[in-house]
Amino acid sequence: MIEDGDVVTVTADRYAGTIQVRVDEAHNGAHAIVLPYGARLGDVLVQLHPNALAEVESLQLYRASVATRQKEMLNVALDKLEETTFNARSSTQEEATLRLRDAELVKQFIVKARQVEPKGLVVLNPDSFQNVILEQGEVAFPNGIEYSNGLNARDYIEQVGGFSQKSNKSKGIELTRDITQVIYQIAVAAKAALDL
Repeated sequence: MIEDGDVVTVTADRYAGTIQVRVDEAHNGAHAIVLPYGARLGDVLVQLHPNALAEVESLQLYRASVATRQKEMLNVALDKLEETTFNARSSTQEEATLRLRDAELVKQFIVKARQVEPKGLVVLNPDSFQNVILEQGEVAFPNGIEYSNGLNARDYIEQVGGFSQKSNKSKGIELTRDITQVIYQIAVAAKAALDL
């Protein structure tokens, strides 16, 4: 019996049987392909009709789930940069003045960087990308990295920009490294450069 004030959530008792994949750029065929769940990228490739300008070897895959994760990671990196910048201590008045100027520039950078919207690009292995399982709404990272047999954990870490290192060097070096890491994440996540 449902009573006044109860909250009822209605959900499907099964998943839909198909997904839709959007194909863009140098392609003469359908731009929306419907496939069953569990379909792989190779299932899309056999339905493609690339035109003369297409470079199928340079195929790019975008996922909404990867874009969400990239945005989260970018915000974590920006939070760390902000904390590092505004919690730095100065030993002299001159150093404090310089840090204040640096902090203002970093603050402007952080505001612009937070506006970046990642695209969700998945880094594909050209030798095996046909076996990548698709998700709903894919078009045409951390990052999304495709599994490659023979790579170890360090190989994957290097593909996404390396470790987030703790440094006992000067704050200036740490700050530069943090800004560089954020710029790298923006470049990979959104394929965009900030006009600074």
